[in-house]
Amino acid sequence: MADLPLVVVQYELYGHVRRSEHWVLAAVTDIETASARVLNIIGGTDTFQFNAKDVRGMGRSRTYLGGVLVGTVPQNKLPALEQWVRAIPIHRGQPTWDCQNWVIEAIRELRMDNRGIVLKGISEAHIRECLAEEKERAETGESLIHERGFDMVKKNI
Repeated sequence: MADLPLVVVQYELYGHVRRSEHWVLAAVTDIETASARVLNIIGGTDTFQFNAKDVRGMGRSRTYLGGVLVGTVPQNKLPALEQWVRAIPIHRGQPTWDCQNWVIEAIRELRMDNRGIVLKGISEAHIRECLAEEKERAETGESLIHERGFDMVKKNI
């Protein structure tokens, strides 16, 4: 079975007090069509809940701002991946906690048990730096990660 790219994807976010990007964790199931099993939290501070859905053509969303490769997951482990991240605690009622915190906590959880999913050298600082570069690419019309075949941004790794 093939390994699927595991990507932190960002979408433009409107009306949030602190953030301008919504983050999701996406296991890319088809590179050609930019299709993925997307795992994230949705809702507001008091209503956050886990959400998982299949998305075809991630780059077609008008709010899509690219992403960064953070690991790989064997295709046959995708249900286990979903189960692992579904168990991440959701902190409702805490205005300083949101989807970005959840994604970072999910990556830490996947690394903690040495599941071999998260690439070496992936840190919150690295993710934020790469996503800022992707956002700039989106704003200037340059190619984003799905157009580059979900290649690795080789900075700091």
